[in-house]
Amino acid sequence: MKNILNLSLKTITGREFLQESIDIINKDTLLLADRSNFRKNYFIGIKNNKNIERDFIKKICDGDEFIWHTIDSGSDRGRAVDIKLKNPITGSLMTGSSSGTAINVLYGINDLGIGTDGGGSIIYPAMSLNLYSLMGKGIGLHGKYTKESTDGISFTPGIGFISHEFDVIEKAIKKLGYDLDSELNASMRIGTININKIENKELFKKIKLNFDKREINIEDEFNDDRNELMKSLKEIFENKDIIITYENDIEIDGLGDSVFGSLGKKSRKNQKNSKKVLGKVANMMNLTVVTIPDERLASGVIILAREGVEYGIEALKIASKLSGEYLPKLYYRYFKNSYLDSKNDMIFDL
Repeated sequence: MKNILNLSLKTITGREFLQESIDIINKDTLLLADRSNFRKNYFIGIKNNKNIERDFIKKICDGDEFIWHTIDSGSDRGRAVDIKLKNPITGSLMTGSSSGTAINVLYGINDLGIGTDGGGSIIYPAMSLNLYSLMGKGIGLHGKYTKESTDGISFTPGIGFISHEFDVIEKAIKKLGYDLDSELNASMRIGTININKIENKELFKKIKLNFDKREINIEDEFNDDRNELMKSLKEIFENKDIIITYENDIEIDGLGDSVFGSLGKKSRKNQKNSKKVLGKVANMMNLTVVTIPDERLASGVIILAREGVEYGIEALKIASKLSGEYLPKLYYRYFKNSYLDSKNDMIFDL
């Protein structure tokens, strides 16, 4: 009975977000859940983007574990910020372009969001809301349409996931036929970049415990230009299979959008202050990326793996070792289960 109520409230809450972060709600969601006798079901939100094909969704929704719930809005023409939506935590413009997908996960309307990523469009919306994410270009999760970035780089978008819980992402990956059950591969060459910036002691201890004997710390100051970033990363991946790093304060002090940043020195400086770095080029380099939220706002660990299924799966296994609920309880109470609290707070004028 409790699960029926929870799923119903997710859909009711979703209707409040129609024409904002949600474009369409599947009217048959609860009927599909009823067919499974309301066992453990995960609701899915899908970014409104033609690169996410029906066959991809059918694989994940095969059976009764995952159920399509919403079609989510995204930023205008894939911009790195969404001028229509606000970040629910900061009240600033929402990071794009999988903006609606991330917001609908944050509020617990969906358990899993499926988005597309050109230059950080899954990674950074998730990080800006302290959510887990996977960008799976390196393991073969990608669209079929080529685009050109605002700085003139051609790319095919990667496809990936956003969730409050890493194990939900793992379940979706397994539905696609990937094996995550083997042990960590001791021969993988792992490097860390300025990893000591992590403020969460528990997360830092997990990294040191699992990878201290294999890691080589890479001290590097990265150029903000995408072409230079890709050149630097390419050199690192000549000797490394996986990189563990940390990015913080995403779009707290600046607007990480190249359209905005093209309008003079002041806007360019503000764009750089957004602190988006390696996630901007990960898809363009065909990498696999997993992000793990930290207790600090809009911050977290980023795991980048070179192209290839064996490397991407290893990154996922590393993320599984590091995953946990690191955020304050107030964050989870206010957002993750907000559809429960908001209904209790209603005041009816009779």
